[in-house]
Amino acid sequence: MSNSLGLGREVTGSLGYLLKHAHLELDALMTRALEPLGVDPRSLGVLRVLASREPTSQQEVAQLLSVDRTTMVALIDSLERQGIVSRTPCLAIVAETS
Repeated sequence: MSNSLGLGREVTGSLGYLLKHAHLELDALMTRALEPLGVDPRSLGVLRVLASREPTSQQEVAQLLSVDRTTMVALIDSLERQGIVSRTPCLAIVAETS
């Protein structure tokens, strides 16, 4: 028997298909729930990492969340514009060599 999309039970009953659609539904529900707060699920992930750690670099947050640097900059820029997070320069101390 096939569904309205013409996909057979062997596809719609597979674990991968079911997990994908469960994820899509969860993402939609989370997006709607977070909308009044002005954040989305990805931003919430960043905020959860930041809330659970000492101040950390955006590079470390990107690595923890497996997000590329460009995407992380955009996420942090958005959160910073909203006044939710702030960035400060990370100063490295390097020993002088003679």
